[in-house]
Amino acid sequence: MASIAGSQERYKKRYEELNKRYNKMSGKLNSLMKQKEQRLLKDKKIGMFIENLKKHPQAIDKWDESLWNLMIEKAIVQADGKIGCILYNGTEITEEA
Repeated sequence: MASIAGSQERYKKRYEELNKRYNKMSGKLNSLMKQKEQRLLKDKKIGMFIENLKKHPQAIDKWDESLWNLMIEKAIVQADGKIGCILYNGTEITEEA
């Protein structure tokens, strides 16, 4: 009887270790899958941006709303009157208003 109880305790301990390891690895996998999804989305956006740039002349001499929408992820107006723009590639630009 003592060996059966000891076997069950070892089994339970091993099960808990493996379960903890599984949960840790599952969390890592989910994190990596999210990173992959974000990178694929970024790749798609950059590809669309490049294709749109190919359609435009080398120099842009007038306002082009579609080009603006492809380049700018968000614009932030600050309290001091400066305007900050964050491009889809992560570049941040700040200008005086």
